[in-house]
Amino acid sequence: MKKLIIDQNNENQRIDKYLKKLLCKAPSSLVYKMLRKKDVKVNGKRVKENHILHLGDEVSLFLYDDKFKEYTSPLTIHDLPITFDVVYEDEHILIVNKPAGLLVQPDINEDMNTLSNQVLTYLYQKGEYDPEADLGFTPGPVHRLDRNTSGLVMFGKDMRALQDLNEMMKKRHCIEKTYRTIVKGYVKDQELIDYVIKDEKEMKMHIVPSTTPNSLKMHTKV
Repeated sequence: MKKLIIDQNNENQRIDKYLKKLLCKAPSSLVYKMLRKKDVKVNGKRVKENHILHLGDEVSLFLYDDKFKEYTSPLTIHDLPITFDVVYEDEHILIVNKPAGLLVQPDINEDMNTLSNQVLTYLYQKGEYDPEADLGFTPGPVHRLDRNTSGLVMFGKDMRALQDLNEMMKKRHCIEKTYRTIVKGYVKDQELIDYVIKDEKEMKMHIVPSTTPNSLKMHTKV
């Protein structure tokens, strides 16, 4: 039997969602089977899949140690170079300046050297994140910027901060995003009509003067 104590990074969520994150290599069907067969208890009592976990709750899993290791997968922290600048940081929030050319999160072409992984390296080196101890939570970005866009990106260092920041982003009036660009040259017309297309292989956006398949019309007013 495995016993776990719910900390601030895993409170206020359903037991089934917590278990699916914890046992990330196990099929979802196993999680619900364990709940049905009373192989999961909270504070010694059987709970349903929609039970909300609270700080300090004791979760008991009737699962052999070898199976627990098989189904869990602690995140590997890579020794990555830190290419971002820290703009603001406290115990809950981290705001960094992302350089152009760096992805925020992994994609099919790059899964290691990303801003998110650099932040995990940074927090791990500071002793503020331990993937072995925090199996159910990983600090993450609140929003993203395109690879070739530089600018500020916010990270939640704990679950409560990440949830609160995400909620503030949804409300829009709480956090305002502003994009700025440097334009070179002289524009003759007050309104330009062009078309934008995305190169999936190069993961780049291109502007063309006439419509093409899958292009989107773009109006620019000066």
